[in-house]
Amino acid sequence: MLDDEIGKINERFQTDFAQVLLYFTTCEIQILELLKVANCLFNEDEFFKLINDYVEFKEAVKDLEKICTQVSDETKGELLLLGFVIKTQIEEAREKFEKLGKFIEKADRLIEQDDVDFEAADLLNDLHDRLDFDVADYEGFESALSSNYFIVSTYQKIRDDEPFIYGNLTVLMVKPFKNKQTAYSYALRNGISRDMIWSMY
Repeated sequence: MLDDEIGKINERFQTDFAQVLLYFTTCEIQILELLKVANCLFNEDEFFKLINDYVEFKEAVKDLEKICTQVSDETKGELLLLGFVIKTQIEEAREKFEKLGKFIEKADRLIEQDDVDFEAADLLNDLHDRLDFDVADYEGFESALSSNYFIVSTYQKIRDDEPFIYGNLTVLMVKPFKNKQTAYSYALRNGISRDMIWSMY
């Protein structure tokens, strides 16, 4: 009888967790959409605060997933303890997302007021049409706006222990050049396709 009840509790837990995970997945989708245009909405400090808060949010959700995978028939004697730990972790993830919510609110306000760097926005849209990335490197993208030519590439960290301010995001990296000749020479020397060379003209 006790084993049957534990099994029912475990089954209900798995259903509830799926709903929680769906909620946080929806939250992440909102942030990923915001990151696509973050360069034309926020200053440098705000931009990197957004990145840092997002990375912390992702880590909190990842920790939550790890804890929840421990729930099984083998852990039936620890359900109460695990339940407390999981509840705490859910609250932590929710608090992390609330920080991100402030950026969403500001972005909505700026867009509504047309307080957007439209040149940057147009360039970001063009780049997203051609390349698959989550966010553009701040300094590199800023340099592109004042350069005649630039070369783009995407980067995502390979190892989990690799220190990378953008976490596991796929990042658009930008290298600026003063003229067409230097951009093409660099591309030729490094085996870079001409398709990766962009002009601001």
